[in-house]
Amino acid sequence: MTQQTLDTSSEKSIKLSEMFDDMVARLRVDELALESGVASDEKKELYKSILENNQINLAQAAIDMGRVIIIPAMLNDFVITLKNSQISPKNLSVSFNQEKLLVWATVLAENEEMEDAVFIAEAKVNAKYHATGFHVSSTVVYDEDETNKPAHYQPIFE
Repeated sequence: MTQQTLDTSSEKSIKLSEMFDDMVARLRVDELALESGVASDEKKELYKSILENNQINLAQAAIDMGRVIIIPAMLNDFVITLKNSQISPKNLSVSFNQEKLLVWATVLAENEEMEDAVFIAEAKVNAKYHATGFHVSSTVVYDEDETNKPAHYQPIFE
């Protein structure tokens, strides 16, 4: 039986070529949208920043894009980590603040395992996403304290 091998340098070259073709095609679509006046305000502002070499605006756009991608991924990893621990808080709510995923967890009174599960999930997610500049900040309260979560937190489960 003969074994087939792929020429990885050729394969990479094809993928690279396809990627650049796709990028150029997307730029042409943007060019047409800008020229015809149908581009979104956000897209107009992005290209204006590029043309003017406005590095502050470009950096802010990158941060905003990162927030849209990273915060939901962090939330997903946090919830999966809690689920895998098989110990979940009574209630879990979240909010977002710049580079933070804010967690509000209500745990059963004096249940240290439940409290630990929240902080372990926080630590694991923070370790994974540390290099991005985003992090989780958890607040844990006991159910017997009857502390209401702040209004800006959205429930994940209750």
